[in-house]
Amino acid sequence: MASGLPSALDPAYSILLFSKIDLLVIEATLKKFSQQSSAQTVLSDQWAAVLFNGLWMRLGPAFQARETQATRSQLLSWLQPFLLHPVAFDCLTAQNTSCQTFHNLISALNDIYSSLEVEKQRKIFEGMESFLLQEDSGSHCQGEAVPGLNSSSWLANYLGFFLERATVEELKRLVDEPKLQILARDPAALRLVSQLHLMPELARFYTALLTSPPSLNLSRIPDNLICYLSPEALRNTKVEDALALAQRLSKVCFDPRLQLDGNKSVPEPPSWEAKQVASGLLSSFGNFSEAILRRLGQTAVGLSVPQIEGKIGGQDLVAALPTLAQVKGWSTGQARALIQKLLDSGYEVLNVQSLTALGSLVAGLSSTLLQSLPPDVVLEAVKKPEFAQHLTHIPAMLKTAFVEQAAMFFDEVIKNVSDFNSLSPYILHGFTCASASSLNVEQVRQLAMIMKKKNVTLEAEQLSCLAKKVTEDGIPEDLDKYPRDIVLFLSLSTYTKTGDCKHFFIRVGESNLDVLQKDSPLRSKLLSEALTCLGILGTHISKEDIRILGQLACDLDGRYINNSAEVLLPRLEQCGGPFSLDQKEAANLALYSGASPYGPPSRWSVSTLNALRGLLPVFDRRIIRNIPQNVVISWLNLLDPSWPRQNLRAFIQNLPSSRYRRAAAQCPEEITEINEDLVIFSEKELRECLNASLLAANLDKIKTLPFTYEQERAFKNKLDELYPNGYPEFVINNLGSLFKLVTPEDIRKWNVTSVESLDTLLKASSENDDLAMLVINRYIQSGGPLNVTALNVIGSKYFCRLTEEQLNSIQPSALRMANSLNPSACSQSQKNILYPKAKIAFQDISFPKYYKLIQPYLGGAPTQDLKDLSQKNVNMDMETFMKLQEKAILPLTPEEVRGLLGQNLKGLKAEEKNSPIREWIIKQRQESLNALGIGLTGGIPNGYIIINLGNKN
Repeated sequence: MASGLPSALDPAYSILLFSKIDLLVIEATLKKFSQQSSAQTVLSDQWAAVLFNGLWMRLGPAFQARETQATRSQLLSWLQPFLLHPVAFDCLTAQNTSCQTFHNLISALNDIYSSLEVEKQRKIFEGMESFLLQEDSGSHCQGEAVPGLNSSSWLANYLGFFLERATVEELKRLVDEPKLQILARDPAALRLVSQLHLMPELARFYTALLTSPPSLNLSRIPDNLICYLSPEALRNTKVEDALALAQRLSKVCFDPRLQLDGNKSVPEPPSWEAKQVASGLLSSFGNFSEAILRRLGQTAVGLSVPQIEGKIGGQDLVAALPTLAQVKGWSTGQARALIQKLLDSGYEVLNVQSLTALGSLVAGLSSTLLQSLPPDVVLEAVKKPEFAQHLTHIPAMLKTAFVEQAAMFFDEVIKNVSDFNSLSPYILHGFTCASASSLNVEQVRQLAMIMKKKNVTLEAEQLSCLAKKVTEDGIPEDLDKYPRDIVLFLSLSTYTKTGDCKHFFIRVGESNLDVLQKDSPLRSKLLSEALTCLGILGTHISKEDIRILGQLACDLDGRYINNSAEVLLPRLEQCGGPFSLDQKEAANLALYSGASPYGPPSRWSVSTLNALRGLLPVFDRRIIRNIPQNVVISWLNLLDPSWPRQNLRAFIQNLPSSRYRRAAAQCPEEITEINEDLVIFSEKELRECLNASLLAANLDKIKTLPFTYEQERAFKNKLDELYPNGYPEFVINNLGSLFKLVTPEDIRKWNVTSVESLDTLLKASSENDDLAMLVINRYIQSGGPLNVTALNVIGSKYFCRLTEEQLNSIQPSALRMANSLNPSACSQSQKNILYPKAKIAFQDISFPKYYKLIQPYLGGAPTQDLKDLSQKNVNMDMETFMKLQEKAILPLTPEEVRGLLGQNLKGLKAEEKNSPIREWIIKQRQESLNALGIGLTGGIPNGYIIINLGNKN
């Protein structure tokens, strides 16, 4: 039957096949066929058209004659297997199906719409579109007068619920845009759309149709579209109307408990679109009283920093705190501005009640203020679930400060608690091997399970320790109940005693591999063992291999991409980078040549670019300039602000300016909003049309958009004009990539007063150590203390570049609480300053933990302290010993050195000709050296008398 078929639309064939069969027999057979058909029943397009053509010839009149919608829907449910093929709708055209009949068909299809899978809904829409685009279908059924149908209700009459599956371009093909604007406002169309969950692109387009001049009254915009209102549509809204809309926004766009449809809930924190609508709505307000702030609800997230600073009274803010504390999605800049205004208005954070009352505004709290609170206040606050939920999205540094404050209690709490489930995640984060030494294996396992249950984020050292503890008696059978990432530190040989290696690496691939640095020995070892387990000897990788490797596939080098691009590139797209140079080169070659699942760039679409999101960093100019111009323009108009900005900037940087960018001789329009539209403005337009104050107030938005280096230069010049004497701190904190344009002269004008600013600027200057040190000095000169948070921000990278005066200002308690610092690069005079501070900091900690903590600072230890350590069985490694100061080593006896080095004593022999070992050896009697039993030579021979000529008097 596969060959020699007559035409699918041959009337004679259809008559031959169906005309002699009784109609009831056809219906009964069709019903049985539809009930037995399944996903495994595959009809070719040609057979679907042949059969449907004959069936519709007989059933079409019967369908039209059925009196009730229910019986029509029943008949269509039997025809569904055929209607899933768009070519079946061509039969409707061939048989001159009227618009009235087509409308009845769509009405009946609406009744079964919710029972269809999305893919089936989409296929039926494609068939509907095919029918409506036929020239003889009555000009898309728009010009044909159908009794009982309102012509302005065309969208509801002829697309129905299937409008949900249309794209913007398809809708424009069906109806020209001016007429579409009229049809979109029809009451029946609005009722229809209010029941749909339109894709974001179509939702934005439909909302624009409703709000373009003359704009529809905002109260008539369906709830599921108000989250897509543009700032222009909200301009000049009256306050009362704005407040009414704000309450709708709070309920529809921000409340995570409510759903726009049966499947998807509004994301939390709020979407970028929702925050944009809130921002546009609030732009029409004057001052914000307590009453207005309370009525705004979640929409208050649209407040700009200038509005917070200049249009809210301090006491109004304090009074509205209970409302604002429940608003989700504050940016760090907004939260800091609100907190500062609260503090300036007399609000004090002194106890648990005043701390937890801040709610979501806690994101704006300074880590310095937090660390000034008694640790037990912080501990009690984080125990409260309603407050702890707000700590999920706070800045990393503030979160670390919370963890440090709460974790201080871990050692004490763990000894006195029987139910680990009662512990806060912030206390559990303070877990250390030393503190767990008092627990037996079963207790450690219980503790680890609670950590998994409470989603405690653990670092590599903590995971490594847990892995050793929980596997002392072998791999637990219930390993899934333990923190997922613990598998990275398990031994493959131990695991395979109870399970196969493939299962082990499936677990590894599902873990957060970024706990390990990409080029670390352990991570490389895991990949090597995984390839061996899978029997991969060459560089060809199968789809099944990639499934098992999971995250490990992200580490496969360019050779594997060259030979397996079809299956490997889609996995690399999910990795998030950074990619190695050879990975970039191989991926670039595969994409450019078309030897990938995406085809050649010249055939890419908007959906292709969306699918390639994670591979944007490998695009070069060759690839970008081969993508069709209309595709790039459409894609840029739909930019997702959550995408990695650096990747997008590099993409736009490679665009040919004349093809995609606007060029104007004079300012064509006033720029009143900072949004994605600015991406296509030329540098000249930005210089001439952009208000500097608007720019400064919206730098947080600038950071989310992919501007080129030239555009960013225009922004930087605007800020310089606005702040000739130096940027204020809120601008400094929001510079983002503009920091790369900053000069030393700029930094010398700044006041860097908070450790949060210090952190932001050091991250921005990570590639320029001189600028980084200039930032650190400005922080200290502005009165910033070198406390634990500042030391964690400065880290080992810059620690030894601090002056001796600055090091002297560090309190021992700060060293005790700071993350591990490495002073090995410090000068001897710096080490001599640091060692006494470290000794005080750790003095009340027992061995062996004390030695582990003091070890990095031993380069400044005096002889007596080394003698004391020699009695503690510390087993000092040779690397540490070689960094001890020479004057402290020389007075040590061979037996004291033996006590220091312990099991590492043999390392002395390998270093005997190197300083300071050489100098130490020549001052020892040879017989004492011989007693060490490691073959050291060069000491003072037996019988020689040592005369000290150092003091002739």
